[in-house]
Order: sequence, then structure tokens, then C-alpha cells
Amino acid sequence: MKSNIQNKIIVFDFDGTITTKDTFRLFLFYHSGLIKWVINMVTLFPSFLLYLLKIIDRNQIKAKVVMKFFKNTPINILNDNAKKFAEEIIPKYIRKDAQKYINSKKNGDEKIILCSASLSIYLKVWAASQGIIYVYATELEQNEIKYTGKIKGENVWGQGKINRINSELQNYKYIITEAYGDSRGDTEMLAQAEKSFFKPFRSKKSK
Repeated sequence: MKSNIQNKIIVFDFDGTITTKDTFRLFLFYHSGLIKWVINMVTLFPSFLLYLLKIIDRNQIKAKVVMKFFKNTPINILNDNAKKFAEEIIPKYIRKDAQKYINSKKNGDEKIILCSASLSIYLKVWAASQGIIYVYATELEQNEIKYTGKIKGENVWGQGKINRINSELQNYKYIITEAYGDSRGDTEMLAQAEKSFFKPFRSKKSK
């Protein structure tokens, strides 16, 4: 007999919701350094133009950016940069009110989940420092020694967020009691929640 008990989860977007800045963009600069960042961005300009003209979509432009910045990067180098970024840079951009609210929920009945289009390689490091186990974020494909430059699976944005949550929790009867987001990419996720909060944690103290 199947149980009717629904496990409660709270889902947070990360960039712009918990943070004041887009950490994906910050990490591109942190990982590559100024000169390589400029070269990569100039090379990507035609792709950005296609995106602005709506010839390619958000997922396609992100795939091109990931390929340009991370193709053939040794796993140990990128992981080390991600760890340092999570420890040294991300804390500077955490909204104070978001941190307080997350802290207040850590010992509650609901499971806390981060669901973000940002990269899992640094989000998991930051989440671990917060005692957060569940991180559903964009993954990078790798072989034995290097990152290939491809996104593994979906970019976790828009419907991709719901797809990832459903995939991860397919054997877990759940209900989203609260969801927090700040952009179009969170629309589907917010719609699934009992209570949804758009652009939260924006008091003067948290900016």
C-alpha cells in the first residue's frame, strides 16, 4: 500500500535570490583571469549577438560560454578554483536576510534544496558549509582527467528546474511548501509551490 505522506521541501534559487550578484558570471572571471576573460568574451561576441537577436536561446548561449571557458580544463584545476571561489568570493555576496532565513529553517521539518542554473562545482562547496545537502544545479561533463566543455544534462533554468527536481526526487513523495526566486527562470518552480516568494530578502540590510 502506497503512503499518502508528502515530504516537505523548501526550494531556493541561488543567484539574485540568496546572493546579490550572478555567481556564474563572477566565476567565469575568477577562473579565467582578466586577459583570458577578455579574449573569451570577444570571441563569444557573435554568439551574444545571435542571442540578443533571439536566433539562439538562453540554453544555447550558455552552452557556448561553458564550452569556451571550460573545455579541456583539468578536473583538479577547475575543482580547486571552484572551492576557493565558494570559500573566498561567494560569502561576500550572500544577502543577510537570506542567510538568517536559511539558518532558521535548518532544523525544521522541511528539506532545504538549492535549485540553480549556476554551476554545481562551487554551489555544492558553499552548500556544504551551510549544512545543505541537496543541490540541484547545472553540471559539467567530464572524462577521467578533464572537463569536456559540455553541460551534463539540462541547464537548470525554467522548466529545467522542475525537470531536475522531479528527476532527483522521483522516488520521494514530496510537496514544495515554499519556493524562492527572482527571475523568469524561476517561474515554473514558483508555480509548483504552496507559497512562492519573488525577489525576497531585499531589505536595506540585505542589499
